[in-house]
Amino acid sequence: MWATDPSINEVITSAWRSASSLDVVGNLLLKIETCSAELQRWDEEHFGKAQLEIRKLETLITQTRAVHQRKAILGEICEWRKREGVNFYINRAINKESCIQI
Repeated sequence: MWATDPSINEVITSAWRSASSLDVVGNLLLKIETCSAELQRWDEEHFGKAQLEIRKLETLITQTRAVHQRKAILGEICEWRKREGVNFYINRAINKESCIQI
């Protein structure tokens, strides 16, 4: 999912440029540490919310009986998955019985 997000290049480039040390090995290690920290922060900002929303919706769909509401929730889950960049049909957290009832 990271590779498809256009902002990833800027995160890496910026992190790589910002780190600097006097010796070559120290410089490389500092750049890797900085890049790692920035990617973790970026991932949480861009994709952390998607996972949280998907979990909420998966819980909600198991508690919902109305067909039109279940379809709407499934649609929302699909949109969050697309946004996340994951190609999927239906997450295992939504059991087959729930999907068949729709």
